[in-house]
Amino acid sequence: MTLKLPEETLKKLERLGTEYDAIVQDMLSDGIEPLQKQIESNLKEVIGKGTKSKPRSKGNLIKAVRVTKAYQVANGDWHIKVGIYGYDSDGVPNALKAMVLEHGRSDMAAKPWLKPAISATKKQCVQTMVETFDKKVDKL
Repeated sequence: MTLKLPEETLKKLERLGTEYDAIVQDMLSDGIEPLQKQIESNLKEVIGKGTKSKPRSKGNLIKAVRVTKAYQVANGDWHIKVGIYGYDSDGVPNALKAMVLEHGRSDMAAKPWLKPAISATKKQCVQTMVETFDKKVDKL
């Protein structure tokens, strides 16, 4: 089987040269921003809502949302992660609290925040990466 890329795409790829790694890192960093913002927004909406007792949230879970730097794995693929890191003042992992919110527990209904954030921003993240790619390649 033979695949032929469009001529325009081939020309853009040829212009990358040694700038490939830097461009990929910029694309991933720019592309993850809409997801990070949506995650933080969704967390604000679900924390403390629909509880039987007064919420005790101090907003630390929202502050625990972090994005890693773009990194390359052994097979050459590039990755970037947005996640919940750290522990609360009682030593409970913030990621555990976040997943309990997402999936619920026996005495608490699920309050999905992650899956809706991913669904809502997938196209926007891809579009942002494409725009960043085009800007960087046009500068070369």
